[in-house]
Amino acid sequence: MRRNATSTGVISLLLGIVAVSLAASPSFLNAVTGPSVANGVPTATAHTAATLVSTTPKRAVFVSSSLKKRRVRLAASVLTTSVPRPVAPTILPAIDQPTITDNHKKIATFVLNALPSGCRDNLNNFLVLYKGATRRGLGGKTTIILDGSVPDAEFAALLVHECGHVISANMPGTSTSGDSGYRDGNVVYYKDSTMVAYWNLSWTATGAKKQGAKDADFASGYGKSDMYEDFAEALALYVLQPDAFAARAEKNAVMAAKLAWMQANLPTKYESLGDGSDAGTGTVPWDVTKLAFRILE
Repeated sequence: MRRNATSTGVISLLLGIVAVSLAASPSFLNAVTGPSVANGVPTATAHTAATLVSTTPKRAVFVSSSLKKRRVRLAASVLTTSVPRPVAPTILPAIDQPTITDNHKKIATFVLNALPSGCRDNLNNFLVLYKGATRRGLGGKTTIILDGSVPDAEFAALLVHECGHVISANMPGTSTSGDSGYRDGNVVYYKDSTMVAYWNLSWTATGAKKQGAKDADFASGYGKSDMYEDFAEALALYVLQPDAFAARAEKNAVMAAKLAWMQANLPTKYESLGDGSDAGTGTVPWDVTKLAFRILE
């Protein structure tokens, strides 16, 4: 879920209050809010648990436990990466907080290091709520808030999605190129912004879907909500379900254009961040963060 530019200052103030209050009372975090919902919308495909397993001493893998017995291993090209994974990456400063568990610090650091730098470099405030979250995730220009009660794989997927909001919020373009008509609150997006090129594939400058847009043109049902969720869900599909994105792109020109945009503008550190189980059958899921996958670490 996105927070617009106007809300970012409020979130930053809230985080400051939380940080100060936590120093005085660890129980303050528990009073902020309650279990979140998948981007505000429940889904029948939600997985209830995930386990952390190790295939080698240096390769940690997150697997949705409800699917372990029936998952089909994807092609070797997806499972093999050209760049060695770091054995023990340094925890990023924004993540290294006493209120965040070591497990979530490691997951968040790996995901942020693997994603394009647009999220990592702009993330100043990172908060994990272990009790009281009303949403599974919120993201803005410099802030991400996640529900820490979800399974590990889902936590990682939510972070990828919310990073989509951080990335898009920091790509307004330059004023000399002219007003594109797109807005995020009071923030103007200019014609030379690469985000404008992405949004033009499915949206008009008024924020309305283009005439003739189909469900299959979007990464997920939730991605149809608005242009911001369109981008965040497509990013999650791109890095967590690469085979599914490629398969859908072969059958749909809009998805092919979105995949080409991702490859040109947001190359990831690794060949693939996730080994997704979605075979790209053509069915459009409601929420990409609910699809089973393994993080290739």
